[in-house]
Amino acid sequence: YSSVKGCMIIRPYGYAIWENIQKIMDKKFKETGHENVYMPMFIPESLLNKEKEHVEGFAPEVAWVTYGGSEKLEERIIAQTLFTGQHNGRMTEVFTSYYSKGGKKLIIDAYIAYHSFLYFVKHKKVNEIVFKAIYNQLEEGRDILDICKLSLLKFWSSKTKDLSQQQLKIAGKLLNELCRDNKCFEFFKQYGDVLPLPYNILDQTIVEYYGNPEAKVLIHFRFSQDENEHAEIMTVCGGVFVKSFTCFYGESLTYYFTEEYGNKVKKSQVYNIVNNTINTEGNNGRFDYINDMLASRELHDIATMRKLMHGYCVQNYVTDQYFKPI
Repeated sequence: YSSVKGCMIIRPYGYAIWENIQKIMDKKFKETGHENVYMPMFIPESLLNKEKEHVEGFAPEVAWVTYGGSEKLEERIIAQTLFTGQHNGRMTEVFTSYYSKGGKKLIIDAYIAYHSFLYFVKHKKVNEIVFKAIYNQLEEGRDILDICKLSLLKFWSSKTKDLSQQQLKIAGKLLNELCRDNKCFEFFKQYGDVLPLPYNILDQTIVEYYGNPEAKVLIHFRFSQDENEHAEIMTVCGGVFVKSFTCFYGESLTYYFTEEYGNKVKKSQVYNIVNNTINTEGNNGRFDYINDMLASRELHDIATMRKLMHGYCVQNYVTDQYFKPI
C-alpha cells in the first residue's frame, strides 16, 4: 500500500498480469466492434450528486479535491476513475461525430437502444440525434427494437401536424405493428388527427405504470359504484406495464397499482378517470354509437339519441347479415 489511504502500488510482476488482462480483453472487445476512449478522472461534485436520482441511499465516500494550487475551488471535485456519469454531456458530441462518419452498426444500435430506454422508460431528456438515427434506420428498412419504435413515436406525438408524409407513413406502420402485438399506449391517440388509428385502441382507455420489470404488478380498480377488482399486469417493454379498459360516457374509473418484489410492496397514488368525450368525427363502430347515445341521454338530446339508436340497429343488422358464423 502507498502512503495515501485507499491507494496501492502495483509492482512490475503485478503490472505484467494487468497488461496481459488488458491485451486479452481488448482483443475480445474489438471483435464486437467496440473502441477505446480515455476520460478525465476528475469529477465535479454537482455531477456526482446526480447519482442520488438513480441510487436509493446514495452516500459518496470519495477523496475530495478542494484547492487548485493556493486557491480554493468554487466547486469541489473528486478523483474517481470508476464514475462514468460525468461523461454524459460529451457522449452525445462523440456519438454525433461518430455517427456522421458512418460508425459501426453494433455501436450505433447499442447507443440508440440505451438512450431510447432512458427517454421512454426513465423519462430522461436525450439529444435529437437519437431519434434521427432511429428514423434513418427505419427508412433503410432495418429491424430495430420495440423500445426504439416507442421512443420515436413518443417523441413525434407532440408534433404530429409537423411531420412529413414519409414520417407519417413510418409512424402509421409502427402504430400498426405495435398494436398488433398488443403494445398499445394512450399517447398513440395523439396521432388520431393525422392517421387512421388501429382498431384495438379506438375504444380503449389505456393506463400505464413504470416499475421494476421483474416485479409482480397488480392494478386495483373499480368503475363508478361497482365493487373493487384487481388483476395482474405484465410488462410490455423494460418495466412499462399497461392495462386497457373500455369506458363509456359518464363512467369513472378509479385505480392504483401495487408492485411486489421480494418482501417489499410499493403502492402508487390513486388515480381517477372520467370519460366525458363526445365523438364529433362521425360514428366508426358500435362503441361510438353506444358512447354517443349515453352522452345524448345525459344531455337530454332525445332527437340525437333516437337517430343514433337507429344507426346502431342498422349497423347491427348489416353485421349480422354479412358476417354469419360458419
